Amino acid sequence: MRLLTRADLDGLTCGVLLSVVEPVGEVVFVEPHRMQRGDVDVRPDDIIANLPYHPGCGMWFDHHISNKPPEGTRFKGAFHVDPSAARTIYDYYRDPRMDRYQELLEATDRVDAARLTLEEIRNPTGYVLLSLTLDPRSHLEQSLQYCHDLLEWLKTESIDTIMARPEVSRRCRRILDDQKRFERLLLQRSRSEGNVVVTDFRSIDRPPAGSRFLVYALFPQCNASVKIYPARDDEGSVGISLGHSIVNRGQTVNVGRLCARFGGGGHRGAG
Repeated sequence: MRLLTRADLDGLTCGVLLSVVEPVGEVVFVEPHRMQRGDVDVRPDDIIANLPYHPGCGMWFDHHISNKPPEGTRFKGAFHVDPSAARTIYDYYRDPRMDRYQELLEATDRVDAARLTLEEIRNPTGYVLLSLTLDPRSHLEQSLQYCHDLLEWLKTESIDTIMARPEVSRRCRRILDDQKRFERLLLQRSRSEGNVVVTDFRSIDRPPAGSRFLVYALFPQCNASVKIYPARDDEGSVGISLGHSIVNRGQTVNVGRLCARFGGGGHRGAG
């Protein structure tokens, strides 16, 4: 049985929890837009988690409002607008064997729902910092092997042990060392338009590493953001990310539904 999921903290936590209750023999990391475009070979015994629905799968778990299936869609699994897809999986099975991962699950909820403090944005530690090593918006080099290794470590090791591992430590140091340079670049390349901060990275090939939430700490008067950047796997195209500020929480537009109108997707507060 394969698990198709995203290579972020929520996707990895989905993998950890599902490995307790299902015979997952292989994990395949997939970007959401590939699933939306129909580029993924989906098999009848596959489990899809933290990704858009595919009718060819065996089970599906997700929590993104933009991926809500049409009324009457029948599938095995669960969809619910939760803080994380991992939380949707946990609530579906209610298996006591998953309880050993409560700390990981609660951290995943906070990270995926962006329930972070100003201090955690400026000086991330623990699971928050670990999540930045997986987030492509942190501008670190991507490594599927790192994601597979981290998935296995999360099954058996404490966060302190994981953070001390050389590969994890190296990536965390890179983020913390680059954060000041990233802050300066954000200030140079961002402008406020009313209540929205707009960041234009189109001409930046390799930005310094840093937290994607830092822009909200730098522009606390804004309650939403738009970021434009070179598309990761589509040369000549750009990506556009929208989000609610996690510092100034006055924004009401459902970003996931807005993005879905233009071929994208996401949560109420990010897409």
